[in-house]
Amino acid sequence: MTSHPTAGDPVPAITEAEATGGIKAIYSDIRATTGVPVVNLIWRHLATMDGALPWTWGILRPLYAAGTVASAAATLRWDLALPAMQPWPASVLESAGLNPADRTAVSRILRSYDRSNAMNLVALAALQARLRDETDAASLAETPPGADIEGQLPALLTFDQMAPATADLVYRLNAIGDPEHKVIASMYRHLAHWPGFLALVWERLSPLTADGQVDGVIAANLAKGRTIAARLAAQVPAPDPAQTPPPGTVAQVNAALDLFIRYAIGRMVPLGSLLARSFPHGE
Repeated sequence: MTSHPTAGDPVPAITEAEATGGIKAIYSDIRATTGVPVVNLIWRHLATMDGALPWTWGILRPLYAAGTVASAAATLRWDLALPAMQPWPASVLESAGLNPADRTAVSRILRSYDRSNAMNLVALAALQARLRDETDAASLAETPPGADIEGQLPALLTFDQMAPATADLVYRLNAIGDPEHKVIASMYRHLAHWPGFLALVWERLSPLTADGQVDGVIAANLAKGRTIAARLAAQVPAPDPAQTPPPGTVAQVNAALDLFIRYAIGRMVPLGSLLARSFPHGE
């Protein structure tokens, strides 16, 4: 089996369980404002940098709260170019060990990441475009954002909390679109509670690597996301110089955005959406 880290991520992060004080309060606000029961890894990573999380979230929060980000993300999700795949039949999910309660939990995970990854892609790429003066004055399409996602997600497992075969499978899935494992996608770690379902995910996604589709799928949809983000950037308020962190922290934030937009969020928007569309949520 492949070698993998025993901890959760190759990037520093403050988990939701570890968060205290002001970081915990911002995490709670992120969940409430985005309507998703998860704080994505990009926010947990920014929390490790002095002043980065309150600065970044403070700039973008008004657009999340107004529903502007959710609408822009819905436009992206509507326009994603994805391989055509049929949903898994209920009998296949049952044969993989998912009872009705399991299917509800897995559905919540997939819908949460499908919604939150798209929102974070357009918002964080918009922030970058605003900071780099690369805004686009074209108007944004207004797309209904969809309902908030209720309930909670299970614990986010680390590799050493998984059975060896499950950890190996998570690591192999993470290599799809990121063979160097620059960022470990949290979605697969959440789904590691159901190894049988991860095996179905592997069967669905691995052919995209075998025939070389995955890089093209990621690149095409990332370009769509950046186009929408450039238009959204015109609505991102100018950062208040009095609240801007030191230049070193701003440079760290930009490096984090470069890393996550390409290797984490930009990768998982199409892959996560493909899985969400493959799952019979309304069953």
